[in-house]
Amino acid sequence: MRGALTEPEALETLPLIHGSKSSQILLQSTGESIGLRIEPQILVNSLQAMISSAAEGLGVAVGIPLWAAAEFVQQKKLVRMLPDWKMPSSKVWILRHPGKQDSQLEKLIPFLKDIWSIKPELARLR
Repeated sequence: MRGALTEPEALETLPLIHGSKSSQILLQSTGESIGLRIEPQILVNSLQAMISSAAEGLGVAVGIPLWAAAEFVQQKKLVRMLPDWKMPSSKVWILRHPGKQDSQLEKLIPFLKDIWSIKPELARLR
């Protein structure tokens, strides 16, 4: 298992997993931002496929939400590659079909409740 990276440019040397053929991502650290062009070697069509592929060691998944990968990180099946860097926060709309269950949504709801209990100031953003 590869350890954490410190510089975002090091991602360019690794086999990347992403959901689109090519995209630009923004990474931020304390007082610094960098834009990287992601050219993935492995294209997948779902968040779960990105996580599973990374957990199997096929490459590095880029842009995985922490709530979706929390279980894999706790089990040490995945590690954060750039712990001092993050993608900027964005507003998230959660929509679902009223008659269908979604396992990813069922993971997200407890994650949000935990975050709101740890950082109550985020609850006002609901």
